[in-house]
Amino acid sequence: LSKPGTYVLQTANGSTPPFPIGTNVWHESIWKTLNLFYCERCGVRIPGIHDVCHSDWLAAHGNQSIVINGGWHDAGDLSQGLVNTAEAAYTMLTLAEAIAAPDQELSMRLHEEALVGLEWVLKTRFGDGYRVVWATMDLWTDGIIGTSDDEMVQALNRPFENAVAAATEAVAARVFASWDPHLASHSTACARTDLDFALKEANRTGWTLGVASVIALAAIELYCTEGDPHDADEAFRAARIIVRCQQRSFPEWKRPFYGFFYTDPECSQIQHYAHRGHEQAPTVALAKLCDLFPDHPEWMSWYSSVVLHAEYLRAAASWNAPYAMMAGGIYHVDEEEETVYREQVVQGVPLGCGFYLRRFPVWHAFRGNCGTMLSQTKAVSTAARLSGDPQLWELAIKQLEWTIGRNPFTQSLMYGEGYDFAPQYSAMSGDMVGSLPVGVQTRNEMDSPYWPAQNCYNYKEVWVHPSSRWLGIMEDVLGYQPSQDHQLEAIADCGGLSLRLHGVITDESTVRLRTHNLEIIYISKDHRWKAHILGAESPWVAVVDVLDGSGNLISRAGCVERMESRWKPEP
Repeated sequence: LSKPGTYVLQTANGSTPPFPIGTNVWHESIWKTLNLFYCERCGVRIPGIHDVCHSDWLAAHGNQSIVINGGWHDAGDLSQGLVNTAEAAYTMLTLAEAIAAPDQELSMRLHEEALVGLEWVLKTRFGDGYRVVWATMDLWTDGIIGTSDDEMVQALNRPFENAVAAATEAVAARVFASWDPHLASHSTACARTDLDFALKEANRTGWTLGVASVIALAAIELYCTEGDPHDADEAFRAARIIVRCQQRSFPEWKRPFYGFFYTDPECSQIQHYAHRGHEQAPTVALAKLCDLFPDHPEWMSWYSSVVLHAEYLRAAASWNAPYAMMAGGIYHVDEEEETVYREQVVQGVPLGCGFYLRRFPVWHAFRGNCGTMLSQTKAVSTAARLSGDPQLWELAIKQLEWTIGRNPFTQSLMYGEGYDFAPQYSAMSGDMVGSLPVGVQTRNEMDSPYWPAQNCYNYKEVWVHPSSRWLGIMEDVLGYQPSQDHQLEAIADCGGLSLRLHGVITDESTVRLRTHNLEIIYISKDHRWKAHILGAESPWVAVVDVLDGSGNLISRAGCVERMESRWKPEP
């Protein structure tokens, strides 16, 4: 079915509820997600939910203190966190930029809500690297400082949080420049100092994948805002650390995977998340570098890292047919000594040498995969947009479909969107249209989906993190469409590869081929290449850009060595 409209599927025994087919089916979910954030606003009156709240919520740093209400309540309780707030504001601003021309009304609404988060990010910093990182709150207070219900949190200086804040502040400076020059100038100054604080702490305590990813993003956004080449250099340096954290060769497993990331450049432990996911962070930063610096000598290193990680996610999701839900990740049985950990790991798909692919994360008290799955989805949608790969695009859309009802429970997880959605655990604020829960969990140590009917924390708890990831994915869904004008075909050929570009190439166009782990040994006039694989232990990547007469990108087509090509058959 390709004609836009509202449909039902009917059989002799019944019919489905009406459902839309079209190019804009996700649009309403954005408005509903923004409704959730409005309902979660802190410090102001929200009719039907709460009055002005938490004006006696404080943060301390030495002998200084500030009131920290504002922003958004975070969950079924009323807590606040810098990362969740800053990431939500960032995605609102970047989505607003992406859709400003076709949908000015939605863009303005995104600006309005993002300002709520930005003001809290700016309000809760002490200006010396210390700021509110996390503040727990699970009651409505009397608003009077000095009574027994006051809550106080200690400010911390952490590179990850300062870099996340810097990225948001830099985007805000650019977006609000023409509307509020004073706010834009203040945001720029805060972004500059917060990035410096992050760099100083990272150099002192050591670089990790997460820190390198958010520092790269913050430096990129500052470069886009101010154009300082020094910021670009910082992003390049962080990108090299990101690439060093990646598995870029085939391990000697029965089912070898590549493209996943480790927690640090020493590759000491595979990076995986159990609650709040940030698997999109390396990909988003590297893809932005690819967009900004298409002729940089390290471009293929960035591009191949994005594509290899997306191929890892695609291959892992293939174990979850027919839904193709993003898999939790790869674990080693000896990573932790706890019995409950090992019992969960061995329920996964055995890969060899003690490694297992889990369909769901290994977790303890916090259970539910919306935050991890949608973070991975943002990585895939970013890679699909960068590479123009329609298969990656389809994989990303399947994750949205899983969330809205294409799951074993045929239930939408977004309250008020789709059909058969259930009340969620929001003990303090009630049901809110647009909310997403922590997500589908597993029963005990098992590795299969489990979604009990009871409305209970943690899995059915409302949480803004997956909602901000939803908005981030929408930036790709609404702002870009994968190009299918050209396709790059790869065929094994006598120990090497034959590459062929399919599609119309005009006389005014030029074709540029770039490769990773391939040496081009022959080029024909009809856009065919013969290539020698440089290292059999590593996957190869090839990408072709079709450019117009001015050097602008018309279309992109690529291919990568499939993971399954190295998997040993079952006995």
